[in-house]
Amino acid sequence: MDDSSTEIQGSRLNVPLEKVSASQIAAATLRAIEQGIEDVIPDSVAQQVLGEIQPSLKALEKQFAGMLPQAV
Repeated sequence: MDDSSTEIQGSRLNVPLEKVSASQIAAATLRAIEQGIEDVIPDSVAQQVLGEIQPSLKALEKQFAGMLPQAV
């Protein structure tokens, strides 16, 4: 299998995606740690997907946080 395709459950699915290098991921991770950023999303496809779903995820996170007992 070449780097431009992805295998899903035994069948080959050709998905032309740019691979992010390990050094780019490491650099993004270190920047996030230094800046106190919780989520590291170094590639453009993941950034686009996260941009679409993040508002609803944050709302869900707040909803769950509201269910926790409050500190006294």
